[in-house]
Amino acid sequence: MTRYFLQPLRMFGSMGMAVTLTCWFVTSSIGIVAEGAEPAPAAPGLISSFVGVEDALRNGPASAQIAVGPTEIVQAVTSLFRITNKIGGSSGDVDPRELFDAFYATHPRYTDNPAISAPTNPTAVFDHFSNRFVIVWNAVDYSSTESVYLIQISKTANPREYSDPTQNWILDVQRSDVNFGSGSPVDTAEISNDVRIGFDKTNYYITSNQISKTGQFKSSKIRVFAKQQFNLPVAEPIRYFDYLNVKDGVNALAFSIRPCVTFGTPGKEYLVSAAFPAGNLVTLYSITGTWPNPTDSPPPLKIEAAIPFNPWDAPQKMNQPSSSVLIDGGDARLLNAVYRNGVVYTGQSLKNKSFSCAAGIKSIDVLRRVKLLDQVIGAVNESYSFPAVTADAKNNVYAVFNRSSKLVCAECRYTALKNGETDFRVSKILKIGTTPYTAYNGAWGRYNGIAIDPNEEGAWVNSMFAQVNSVSRSSSYGTWVGNVSEPTIVSGTNEVIANYNDLNKTLTLTGDAEGNKFTVSYSNQGYSNPLIKITADPGTFINGKASDSFSVSAGQIVVKVDLGAGFDVLTMIGVNCSVMGIALGSGDDRCDLDLCAADSLNLDGGLGTDVVITTTSRFLKRNIVGVPWLYNAR
Repeated sequence: MTRYFLQPLRMFGSMGMAVTLTCWFVTSSIGIVAEGAEPAPAAPGLISSFVGVEDALRNGPASAQIAVGPTEIVQAVTSLFRITNKIGGSSGDVDPRELFDAFYATHPRYTDNPAISAPTNPTAVFDHFSNRFVIVWNAVDYSSTESVYLIQISKTANPREYSDPTQNWILDVQRSDVNFGSGSPVDTAEISNDVRIGFDKTNYYITSNQISKTGQFKSSKIRVFAKQQFNLPVAEPIRYFDYLNVKDGVNALAFSIRPCVTFGTPGKEYLVSAAFPAGNLVTLYSITGTWPNPTDSPPPLKIEAAIPFNPWDAPQKMNQPSSSVLIDGGDARLLNAVYRNGVVYTGQSLKNKSFSCAAGIKSIDVLRRVKLLDQVIGAVNESYSFPAVTADAKNNVYAVFNRSSKLVCAECRYTALKNGETDFRVSKILKIGTTPYTAYNGAWGRYNGIAIDPNEEGAWVNSMFAQVNSVSRSSSYGTWVGNVSEPTIVSGTNEVIANYNDLNKTLTLTGDAEGNKFTVSYSNQGYSNPLIKITADPGTFINGKASDSFSVSAGQIVVKVDLGAGFDVLTMIGVNCSVMGIALGSGDDRCDLDLCAADSLNLDGGLGTDVVITTTSRFLKRNIVGVPWLYNAR
């Protein structure tokens, strides 16, 4: 499908005056080319935006990160982090060396040259399972022969509750040049670089590229460790398991493996890597289990698939106005990864047959092991780079990236893809670049930050832009934070009607023509009348409310569900009944039956491509039709 839209350009004249032009472009599955036609919808607006952390002046570009809790935000750039409320109010910037002062005091190898061994390359997330912020820094000793991960985990979801923002953190320092597992630790000559963190309900996963002291890539590392170790009543050394020399789906050394920020409980952690520096395959990995465990058995690492996408190459550097300095556009590595609702999302800077430097957005259906999104955001004679991507509970996709050209100073932009739409919307400016960028010889922050608000109030983005340093008056960068609202599409009521007939012990659920997402759970808890509770995800209403409950007579019941049209997601937890009848309707639907049991399951997928997961449920009889993707039915 091809979509057309208007894209504004700003030209900088000889006097520095910004002139705005309006040019036509067209998007497709392979990118954007100049052509005129009807405009596509614009990206959603900003709920709020405010200035982020300024130039750190010490260790290079920002690599801006953002983690979002219920009430607070953590921003992290190279060698600084800041805790704010959701309107930007802050208690000040914090040098992470203040937190890890005890480590630096006892490790002179990391203090002889602070410019090299200072905490850098931050990766920051909010762990919504544990309600904690997590930041991981990389540090290398002065001789580049030893390296560590510096890990800080907030004790609560509100690390500003102490007046001193350096308090309220659990700290851990882990040697990253040493490999740990079920045997003795193995010291290597490979130091860590390009550190990222992901998590699921049970574990944290740190990945890094391991390099020689001269900067030559050697291997990719994955470190796995159970979160519960941070909750022990008596502090003990954190144990972790390392995978080194990880291969990709074609048996080549993997490069820049990305662990997912995981939403939901898929039962495994997903990770991805891309062919580097050019290719067309993304490798999907999974890790199950945890470490440590009672049998000291390594948690299995599995290559799920090598999935083909449109070909890419390493992007070229980015032009900018009135300067011969070219800005780094990246190198085609994957930049972040998110798992949600059966899909892994990721992004990369790339070059393809249409553009020299563009933002590639990809997603993978993990059950079918096929690509879903394979889009490129770019424009002729412009550079779009360093995309970060995520998705909300309703499968709306958000992305943030940078743009630069001979007419446009390096700026921050964002866009979104509404669930049900085909192409990303026309991007909008988060923050305008105001000057040519010549700092650090054109090196740009390799990462932008993006995170879903845990209150489902849109996505938060954090990105680097070019500006003049307010103190030194030299070329510099700033970062800017924005809260992007959900794209607006006129739709129906997203209403599910639920009724329970106590006489014939029948629960009936009826959907509408819109996409709905809700959960049905059953709880006995020793009561004579068990409770069935129906909870709606944001965007869906159950009988006009966020949730509804029914006290049901003891004994088995009949459940009837007719979801109607639209992309519906039904989750049933612990429902025990005599007959379970489900009609998924005409949309591409998903049905998760978790810990359910019935004498008879009758399920009709209807039209569309549906996924039904019954891994933990049991049915004496099954009659399932119209469902091409049935996962572990029993």
